[in-house]
Amino acid sequence: MRDADIVNFFLDRGIPCTYEEASLIIAQYDENSNGKLSFTEFTQFALSATDESIRQLAASRDYSAYKSGIPVLPLDLEDLLYNLFLAELEFQRCVARIREDLGSRIDFTSKHAFEWIDVNNPIGSINRCEIRQFVEAHIRTPTENELDCIIRR
Repeated sequence: MRDADIVNFFLDRGIPCTYEEASLIIAQYDENSNGKLSFTEFTQFALSATDESIRQLAASRDYSAYKSGIPVLPLDLEDLLYNLFLAELEFQRCVARIREDLGSRIDFTSKHAFEWIDVNNPIGSINRCEIRQFVEAHIRTPTENELDCIIRR
């Protein structure tokens, strides 16, 4: 799956999506940095990366419906995939706005922000406990799954 596939997927549904935005979606899951999503990488996108049992269950199913030699998805399944892609697109747009805001702030430096979170080992690495403490201090206590998602990204 390439960025053009994602752009066309959205355009076919009336949602504008740039090649840059599609590339950002791919980059989140493109483990070998080839600019495309392989089947394995798509699976990481479409299914929970933190729940192996769900991924194994989906992989074990043998479902195949074809119309004139082309794979066919039930409409409700296509809608779910669309919603997943749309949520990822909206997430990427939100992250881009926040990064732009951070970059425009005269009082922001990457080093200072990193040190603020990396309280136990300045300029070492940020660990799970430090992320939890930072999020708890500013929002609420994150779940283990939420921490997994933060670390995975």
